[in-house]
Amino acid sequence: MQSYTRHQLKQDKFATFVSKEMQLATENRRTLITAVGVIIVVLVVVIGYITYTNNRDDKASLALGSAMRTYSAPLRTPEAPATQDQPFASGKERAQAALKQFNQIASDYSSTRNGKFARYMAGIAAMEAGDSKTAEQYLTEAAGYRDKDISSLAKFGLASLYRNQQRDADVIRLYKELVDADSTAVPKTTAQFELASFYETKQQPAEAARIYQQIQTEEQAANKAPDNKAAGSKLAAAGGAPKSPVEELAANKLAQLKQADAKK
Repeated sequence: MQSYTRHQLKQDKFATFVSKEMQLATENRRTLITAVGVIIVVLVVVIGYITYTNNRDDKASLALGSAMRTYSAPLRTPEAPATQDQPFASGKERAQAALKQFNQIASDYSSTRNGKFARYMAGIAAMEAGDSKTAEQYLTEAAGYRDKDISSLAKFGLASLYRNQQRDADVIRLYKELVDADSTAVPKTTAQFELASFYETKQQPAEAARIYQQIQTEEQAANKAPDNKAAGSKLAAAGGAPKSPVEELAANKLAQLKQADAKK
């Protein structure tokens, strides 16, 4: 009797253990199924978003290409009839037509890079159409984008607009921001040359000379960088390293300023 009882107890414990394990396995299975379900839902959403975004990018790219063709369309002579290839008789008319297209793309595809670039181009087209207020509005918007290249292009356009409006402080500020940004679209040296040129037009040769000298110094330092040591050694052995095109241009500008100062 006691032996049976001990045996029965063991069976009961085993049955209880198996029951608990099966219950745990069932719960884990449900958790696993739920987790897999969540992952699948997330993947579907992500894939759907990527597909949607790619489709929008493709559409924005096609629309931008069409707008750029309008912006760069060849002009016909005023007396010639309009054709499909030459629908515009003036740059203003062409810019106005392109402005509408760029503005539509910027509104329809504002979340895409092409849409943001279209906003910048809308500002440029508005400037060419003679609408300074709209140009400033769109270029200022584009200048605030996180995209460094589009922002730099917009600031460069704004600087040109402000130069025409004699807003000197804004021009200097924007060029200095572009120097600091040193973007691919508007490299540091481009902004430096523009700022120096601006100082020249404002009869401030000392400021212009300071920037040209800075460009020379930075170019010389770049040529002495470790990556250029081997090439520099070979050139030095051949009679000295030549100046880079940027350094050469800065040197020529400095020479012109010195000549102008000598004539005074």
